[in-house]
Amino acid sequence: MLALLLFAQAVEFTHGVASGQATDRSVILWTRVSAESVVVFEIAREAEFGDIAWRGEAIATEDQDFTVKLTAPGLEPGRAYWYRALAGKAASEIGRFRTAPAPDELRTLRFAFSGDSDGTRRFYNSFEVLDAVRVDEPDFFLYIGDTVYADSQAQEPHAPARTIDEYRALYKENRSIDALRRLMAATSFFTLWSDHEVRNDYQGATVNPELYAAGRRAFLDYMPVDEEALAEADGCAGRPLFRSFRWGAGVEMFLLDGRSCRTADAARACPFFFGFRDPVPSLAEDYRRSIGMPVNPARGCLDALRDPSRTMLGAAQKALLMERLRASAARWKLIVTEAPAHEFYLLPYDRWEGYAAEREELLRFVRDNGIRNVVFLTADSHANFINDVRVDGEAVAKEFVTGPIAAGTMQQSTSFLGAFGRAIMHRVLDFAGPSCRNLDSYSYGLVEIEGDRMRVMLKNDRGETLRDQLDETIECVKVVEAR
Repeated sequence: MLALLLFAQAVEFTHGVASGQATDRSVILWTRVSAESVVVFEIAREAEFGDIAWRGEAIATEDQDFTVKLTAPGLEPGRAYWYRALAGKAASEIGRFRTAPAPDELRTLRFAFSGDSDGTRRFYNSFEVLDAVRVDEPDFFLYIGDTVYADSQAQEPHAPARTIDEYRALYKENRSIDALRRLMAATSFFTLWSDHEVRNDYQGATVNPELYAAGRRAFLDYMPVDEEALAEADGCAGRPLFRSFRWGAGVEMFLLDGRSCRTADAARACPFFFGFRDPVPSLAEDYRRSIGMPVNPARGCLDALRDPSRTMLGAAQKALLMERLRASAARWKLIVTEAPAHEFYLLPYDRWEGYAAEREELLRFVRDNGIRNVVFLTADSHANFINDVRVDGEAVAKEFVTGPIAAGTMQQSTSFLGAFGRAIMHRVLDFAGPSCRNLDSYSYGLVEIEGDRMRVMLKNDRGETLRDQLDETIECVKVVEAR
């Protein structure tokens, strides 16, 4: 212990502070120091720290890359707190969070969501989206995956990340960006991972287990999330990071892990030509014909997409999601998933569309059990959409897709198609029928819930409401009334 105290005299706080998974009674606090030391967290009821509500300590060690996480219990529901960390003579910056209301209390709620933040490519931006989020003063922020890009080619000469130190370096890079540090200090986070924390479009059934383990460890080291997960299951690369949270009587959130137990995608069953996949395998025949595609995809393609043995969630996670959806007494049920659930037909292999049987099973479960007011919140597509989530032609939920924070937008990524190709892309999207689309904005969603009314605005990195890319008279705003 003496050695730890001596070390603590010289340590510095290197990457800010963060809070996460705020419940009505607890929160997870995070920070990182420069060397092995005893770190003391303090939570206060006011910004001057004259009224300490909780104090706890932990040891920062090299094994965890000198990151520290502590769960603070015994807090009061529905109030603001301030916190800081101390190590020897050093003090961190001050952070702030708000606890959830009591489970039987109905309060108004304002939160934001986005994802896809590549800090290795500063030519995109400096995460200005997150400064715009901070100005909106959300009760919390949903960080919906691709929190780092482990396969970014900007990391030369070591791209893509392979060792635990290289994975951790990505989180340090992102935390060096002021906008992320400011937002993490300003409000609590609910965070899930997607594919780029390990490898682009990876599936648990086929991923390199060493890369998966390194990516998972780095994510858990650097994000204010708990490390509990479901039990191990056959076919999963690791225990799925499924979590659900109540925010008072009005909202329950279900954060899915769509990667750890995912089976291989169906792309190989859907060849097109010269090694390319069929870009629109499930598009209706007349639409395929109208854009110059063969009327039908390759033999066996649709059967592969609809194969009921293929899964994104795995049996245990799917069963738990259904159980908690059915049991939820919250007015609004928010399914937070790293891949969109509505059909937009373009290259569906890595989304819920590419696992059609499981998608239909979940949506029919929602419909047939009368589970009302289900809303999907999603990132990953690097584009903005507002659309219905349908099964058997019936709308059973709304979905809001936004982002990226800092990565190539869908329009940027498809610029090689030229004007004609983009026109075809939009024609396919017409078939999907979004009420709003914008494919070329760094963006986020702002959600305001008051009783039976939810208002969702998709906004750009200046905090301005987005407009539909094909009709600027249409704002990307939707009011949903509870049923």
